[in-house]
Amino acid sequence: MRIKNSLIALVLCLAFATQSQAQLLVEPFGEAGVGRLEASAVLSFGEIEYDSGVDSIERTIVGVTGAYGIHSHMDLYGELGFIAKAELENSNDDDMGVLLGTGLRGVLYREGRFSFIGRGGLRFISEEYGNDTDGEIIDVDLGVTGRYNLNETVDLYGGVDFIPLSEGEIGTSAGDFDFERDNAVGFRVGGNFQLDRFTLNAELGRASEEGFIVRLGLPL
Repeated sequence: MRIKNSLIALVLCLAFATQSQAQLLVEPFGEAGVGRLEASAVLSFGEIEYDSGVDSIERTIVGVTGAYGIHSHMDLYGELGFIAKAELENSNDDDMGVLLGTGLRGVLYREGRFSFIGRGGLRFISEEYGNDTDGEIIDVDLGVTGRYNLNETVDLYGGVDFIPLSEGEIGTSAGDFDFERDNAVGFRVGGNFQLDRFTLNAELGRASEEGFIVRLGLPL
């Protein structure tokens, strides 16, 4: 029955995964445990809305994350992503890039099956879009995620993201210009499924980002 419930929850996440906070590669609710290391492989499809001049950027990212427990309730994490596709809206070309991120996440409150996890991080993106156009973006990312332990194999969660700082620059043959995110607030929901030693995570959301992200995690 537990396996059946896990599969049903996973199918529901995949079925509705059309909009997600796709640039956060690390799990928003994880706890590595003091002195322990966990790693994840990540596949992300997403589109972020920016202000006038850029409108939106579509990205496909393949990445890895790592988190180390520096305290019983706090992790230090890192993100590394290869941007296999970076495309400006209304462009007929695309190219590649890289994503680097780091931050802290920690348990704010826990009571029974419920817990709340906060995080804060810095993310840097450097990418090319084709047509002699490139860009660099720095985001400061804050968030709070609530998690509910449904059973031994399934966790469900939802959270709010806030981007207090988003600074980007586009370079073209005609000159450079600055841009930032169009919406600083986002929402995410997802499910985490224990599969023997591995965990499978599927996530969706709504606001300034649209897409889908899947994570496969392994404690080391």
